[in-house]
Amino acid sequence: MILDRMAIKSLSMAIVLWFVTMQVKSQQLTDSPAISNNTIVGVWQANTDVVASALKVNFQFFKDGRFIYNTDSYNALNPLISIIGVYKIEKNILYLKIQSTKQLTGFKIAASEPAFQFGSFQIDGGKITTIKQNDTDYDEHEIKAMADKKAPKKKVIKIDSETYYKVSDNPDKFSK
Repeated sequence: MILDRMAIKSLSMAIVLWFVTMQVKSQQLTDSPAISNNTIVGVWQANTDVVASALKVNFQFFKDGRFIYNTDSYNALNPLISIIGVYKIEKNILYLKIQSTKQLTGFKIAASEPAFQFGSFQIDGGKITTIKQNDTDYDEHEIKAMADKKAPKKKVIKIDSETYYKVSDNPDKFSK
């Protein structure tokens, strides 16, 4: 009887391992040809191509080599609005140089309005301020174009370990 239980456990474990292996092999995203300065132009949203009432974390890449990294519009307590700079791509490396940030300053924290906000608190008031940073060096980030097996027409990239979906070819479309 004990042998039968051990055999069943071993068989069950083998089935689970096989299933996990098959899931990993059939992942939606696979590597695709390299991305270029031309194909990156547009708006790339993190983790989804669904655009609701606001964008989640996203990059806007412009033809002239500028980028804007926008924070999650749903995070009502984050005073950092965006990071602005310049970019270039060489092989599978995305080089980013930060020039400034846009931040909300002079605000106060207040109780949220339950019908309109998630969570107990929200930022109240304040002024958007541009703060110069002018980095002299580029930061290196691995970039890969990916193919979505389930939706081959979707444009997908991976920057470091984060997946981004192209939601617009026009980087000005979702400007804050």
